[in-house]
Amino acid sequence: MAMQAGNALLNKNTFAAKLNPEIFTPEQVPPFSKVKWAAEVGGVLASETVKSVQRTNLKSMCDTANVGICLSRVFSTLSSSVGAVTNAETLFDAGTKAITGLGKTAASGVGNTMAWALGFYALHHIPRQFRNMSGIIKSPAESLELSMENKDLNPEALQLIQHIADASNTVNDLPSALQKALTTETFLGNWQLNHAFEKFNPAAEGEFTEILEALNQELPLHKAIPLEHALQQVNINAIKKEMPSLSHDLQTRITALLETRIARNLTSFASRAIREQRDTPTAFEAQYMKQWLQEFNAIHGAQVPATPEAVIATMKFAMAAFASAGAMPLLQIEEIPAESMPPARWPKKLEQQVMQHLNAEHNLTMHNIENSLPQHGRAIVAMNHSLFTFDIAMALQSIRENQKRESTMVVDEALMGLPGVSAVLHGLGYRLAEKSGFMRLLSQEKLLAVAPGGSKEGLKPYEDANKLNWRNSKGFVRAHLVSGAPLITLMSPQVDQLRKNIMPPKLHALQKNVFSRLRIPFVPVFMAPMEREKIRVDHFASPTYEAPPMPLNNLNNNDPIFRNHVSKIHAKVEQESQSLLTETDKLVRSETDGQRYPMADPDRNKA
Repeated sequence: MAMQAGNALLNKNTFAAKLNPEIFTPEQVPPFSKVKWAAEVGGVLASETVKSVQRTNLKSMCDTANVGICLSRVFSTLSSSVGAVTNAETLFDAGTKAITGLGKTAASGVGNTMAWALGFYALHHIPRQFRNMSGIIKSPAESLELSMENKDLNPEALQLIQHIADASNTVNDLPSALQKALTTETFLGNWQLNHAFEKFNPAAEGEFTEILEALNQELPLHKAIPLEHALQQVNINAIKKEMPSLSHDLQTRITALLETRIARNLTSFASRAIREQRDTPTAFEAQYMKQWLQEFNAIHGAQVPATPEAVIATMKFAMAAFASAGAMPLLQIEEIPAESMPPARWPKKLEQQVMQHLNAEHNLTMHNIENSLPQHGRAIVAMNHSLFTFDIAMALQSIRENQKRESTMVVDEALMGLPGVSAVLHGLGYRLAEKSGFMRLLSQEKLLAVAPGGSKEGLKPYEDANKLNWRNSKGFVRAHLVSGAPLITLMSPQVDQLRKNIMPPKLHALQKNVFSRLRIPFVPVFMAPMEREKIRVDHFASPTYEAPPMPLNNLNNNDPIFRNHVSKIHAKVEQESQSLLTETDKLVRSETDGQRYPMADPDRNKA
């Protein structure tokens, strides 16, 4: 009866895909053909532009109008100049008007390019400033505000939870109270985000606040204040010391609150192992899980043998049982069809051919990636990149072939805001780097690749090669902490050397202070004639960063405590990534006595 009741709780769905994801096997990609590639590019552009109509919004329409108006002005100037030349009565007059027309067309091109750039900046970057200042959280996936109460559970749900908790005794011998708490948290689905936390937030409303009010009513002030502090800090020994002076009802509520916190923390960390198809925790996960199990024993004054492995087994059993009952967790992250659409097969195969060709040309080598990148489940890869940016796709193609993992690249708004370009990128599976979309993609257990340096890194001066500029790019760390997805950084010391031309020193200030700062996707004429340097490309993976518990529960994105938490982790990641980049740069240069980078060896690929 209880199992059947689960079918009516929520929409039917299962965890089967998350419990047993298929290992991706890449298809055989035909050899790269320059002729075929050139012939198909136009078709890709046309087909994906047509498909982009279904993804259109006000911003993309404004982008298209901005480009259209600026181009029409340039063509209008050009056509009037051509008309003046054709109507000239003498050859000398035609030559004079042609020279004048070229000057007018060039001036119109420069002026309208700047007008388009200002329009692009106003459309994409100024609204972001207002959005950041407003402090409004628009997406549930961006918030960590969750109550410590289980008010959403109806009698049928409670019956199903109890039935599965009783059945889980066949899996291990965890205490019944812990079994039920873990099963309840599994059903609620809080583990889909990183809701593990260290201490209670005294500013949050809910059960914790109500318990504090009850304490002040039952105890004198000199006893209530220390107990409030002990509860907020989760000081189990101090709480146990004062518990006998409380009413039975309040003792029960405090015990239930502490058990809920422990179960929420345990399921948040156990779910990481389940996503990655592990039966045992990592050393990082085990450290915290053992601490929380010890807290559970301290609350009940017993030493019950409980291990992180038993918690993982219990949660895995509960997930399978809820899946069989057709019950989904209550915490849902809404998907947007345009984001969850798979890449177009034909353009994606074309991209794979190009990347395979470039990987062979540059002798692409990945270092330590097999030890850092999880084989399954959500993960974030942060990379440095060149102005060309194809080095990112080269690394992702290598991961696809060797680690058997598909990835989704999130792209800076500077590129995704370009009409035509955004359509092609979207068709290839790239997505806009925005907060809510990032979290939705991670909730689908995807591997996300991100270039935190964005357009600033691509447009940086040549003398700043191998210097990371991630100072204001904290979104990937924030997503890492909120989602609990493991984070690795992938550094390549050679990517900044891929372009042959070196800008004149006088133009460095223009590039650094105008193009890099404004983040406008505009490549000036003097940067256009660039060729690739056929050097070898190496990518070095960092050790895996695992998301720690939050400092407090019920935090939101604009809370100073949460922002400081993000800044602290971000500073560590950036500093260690810069050290990795500097050390690997020395390592690679040592092969040629530090004079230059090793060149690609075509014979090496044939071997």
